[in-house]
Amino acid sequence: MNTTRLLFLLLLSSFLSLLVAASNITSTPHHGNTGIISPSYSDKAATARWLVHNTNWGTMSTISSRGQTNGKPFSNIASFSDGSPGQSTGKLYFLRSALDASMIDIQHNDAVSFAVSEVQTGYCQGQNFDAEDPRCARLSLSGRLKVVTSQDEIEIAKNAIFAKHPGMKGWYSDDKKGDDAMGDHDFKFWTLELEEIWLVDFFGGPALISLDAWNRGTDKEGVTAILPESISSDAGSSVQVGSEPSSYQVNIFGGNYWLVMAVAFIGIFTFGFVLGRSSGRHSFSTGSFEKLNKTNDLELEEIYEPSRITLT
Repeated sequence: MNTTRLLFLLLLSSFLSLLVAASNITSTPHHGNTGIISPSYSDKAATARWLVHNTNWGTMSTISSRGQTNGKPFSNIASFSDGSPGQSTGKLYFLRSALDASMIDIQHNDAVSFAVSEVQTGYCQGQNFDAEDPRCARLSLSGRLKVVTSQDEIEIAKNAIFAKHPGMKGWYSDDKKGDDAMGDHDFKFWTLELEEIWLVDFFGGPALISLDAWNRGTDKEGVTAILPESISSDAGSSVQVGSEPSSYQVNIFGGNYWLVMAVAFIGIFTFGFVLGRSSGRHSFSTGSFEKLNKTNDLELEEIYEPSRITLT
């Protein structure tokens, strides 16, 4: 067996081994100080909703309208809630003062980006994952920050915020004059109208989650059990403590095994064909030289000397 064929077989066996190994990668469910187990890594919408519901603050970025930073990005810590514990609405609510720098920016440009990290749950620290490790989920929500004006929605926002941030109760007053416990700071409830949902929770790059999937609480289409009111484990988007799987099967090919195998076969066939042609040309060339060495001068002359054509 020549070197070229040996190299080809080694590459072929290595590639097939990689395919088998990759198809059997598993991911351990995420535990944290929330006491709640994460959904399967492969369900991006469920993971994003789970992450939002099990964190209570994040980084809000606005376009500054103030002083020397005018027109430049500005980041600020912001507490939020998407519902009482166990009641995920998928809608983020904030309680902010009109005197806050971010809210001053919002009066000029209501575009914001809001980021949260799984570091808050304690899972990443327990696994010695850095905050930038892809296995430590991070979520960036972009959209428009709007003040809540409907009294019915204000009640929803109050219940959501105060359930997770009881210390904020004294910051807000229903008094239309803005006479709150912290003085005339004009605290109002705000909500984020989502335009883009960006998630990293594993290797392979970020996922862009559609608003429909976000509202369902799962990537699975046609699921009606998961409504904005809550995320139900019966619909497969979360796992309750006590029914924990030992690991999740990670499908890095998105279920398209036949497509992957077809592409792999075409790649291997092409690689082998190119090597075979290269090897064949080398053998033919060597054989031709050996044949030429055995020919007499007349044969060489017939091979190399071009025909003479006499023009009359």
